Order: sequence, then structure tokens, then C-alpha cells
Amino acid sequence: MAGGEARARRTLTVAGHRLHFFQHIAAPGVQGPRPPLLLIHGAGGNYLQWPPRLRRLPATSVYALDLPGHGKSPGPGYATVEEYRAVVQAFVTALGLAAPLVAGHSLGAAIALAYAHTHPQAAAGLALVGGGPRLPVSPKLLALLETDPARAAERIVAGFYGPETPAGARERSLAALHACAPGVLLGDFVACARFDMTAALPAIHIPALVVCGAGDRMVAPALSAELAAGLPDSQLVMLPDTGHMLMVERPAQIVTVFADFLERWGHRV
Repeated sequence: MAGGEARARRTLTVAGHRLHFFQHIAAPGVQGPRPPLLLIHGAGGNYLQWPPRLRRLPATSVYALDLPGHGKSPGPGYATVEEYRAVVQAFVTALGLAAPLVAGHSLGAAIALAYAHTHPQAAAGLALVGGGPRLPVSPKLLALLETDPARAAERIVAGFYGPETPAGARERSLAALHACAPGVLLGDFVACARFDMTAALPAIHIPALVVCGAGDRMVAPALSAELAAGLPDSQLVMLPDTGHMLMVERPAQIVTVFADFLERWGHRV
């Protein structure tokens, strides 16, 4: 471990939940003006879906958590973005993080947006991957999640990826979805279906990075473009030949765009 950086997997009890998370702490004096980076996974996911190089980004303290009911965090999940937002806020407060850059994928992007809107002084910026101001979900998929969650998980994974994605990545995603209790996965997609922050976007006056895949079949690229257009200080990056799971399909590009975005803070002081 170079330069005095520290990494660990930890658990922390906040808001009645025992949350599992990974942390990578920058060496004292190395992080400089960069904010800490908080990573929030998407529906049915876990912290491992973020690229290892991003979780260990040099000169940056990084925290990647498993939401309640996901990964190694036990307990039930939620069916609203606001409830997940409250857990994330309690997590940030318990760790004493000062205005992190809040990053999220899909449902995680919705949670990040809600966090920034509810606590405008408590986020340095946003990095929103595969997100939108709304996250429409097919009523047929919601019904299938209730009646046949295993088949629903297969349909979800079929829509996650672009055609070039190796079979192993698809299998790992399917295993992660199967590891979630059926009620947790249903709740995640219900939370997505209920989410709409279109009217609130102009009030979020912090730097925002919006990254999407040109071939995303879960959250249309047009929705990500609408998200970027609605935020007052935003940058849109669209990756060609990429589906919804950008961090898995294009990990090197995701690390690069995040690192470039964080580099802005070096020019703000």
C-alpha cells in the first residue's frame, strides 16, 4: 500500500442498519483539496460493482457502501429513494465526512440527487452514472418481480449490458440479484418507478458529472441528457457501444472521467 494509504472493509451501525462498506483512506496531506468520494450502487447491486481502481483512486479517500439488504449489509431494503437517502445521510454523518462528492449508479444516482437536494451544503458535487431525473420501470417488470423474481432477474440482466459484454460479467450480475431477497429487489425497482426529481434539478447548484452509455436499455440516454441539461453546473459524458452497467463494461473509462472530474478541485483553491 503506497504512500501511507489505508484500506479496509468495515461495518457501521447507523439508523438501525448494520452497513458494510469498503474504505480507502488517502495518506495524510496527500488528498489536498479533493473531497472524499462516496459510491452508491444501483438496484440489486453491491459495492463490488464499482471498479477496483476507482475504489482505490490515488490521493482520494473513497467510501463504497452496501445499501441495506444488499451485499453484506443485512436487513430489509426500502421502496423509496427518500428512505435510502436518509440511510446514506446517517452514514455520512456517522463517519464525519465533510461534503463528499456523492456518486451513484442508476438507483444510486437517484439517491445521490435526493441527498444533494435535501442537504445542499453537505455535498461537494455529484457523479451520476446511468441516471436520469426519472427512472421509469415497466409495469410488466414490476409484476414479474412479484410473481417470479428469478425470471425477473434474468430479464433485468438481459437489459443491463451491451452486446460486447463477456458472459462472466452477466453471470456475476445475475448472482448479485439472486443474492438479494426478492422483496429487496422489488422494493428497489418500486423506488425507481416512484422517483421523479425533474422539477428539483434547477435548485441543485453544485458541480455534476453525468455519465451514460449510448446503448443503455434500462435508462434511456435521452433521460441522462435531460438530467445534465436540468442541472445548472453539469458535464455530460456519453460512452459509445455501452449499456447500463458502465462501471463493469468500461471500467477504465469510468476511472478516467471520475479522476478528471475530481481534478477540478485542484483548480478551485
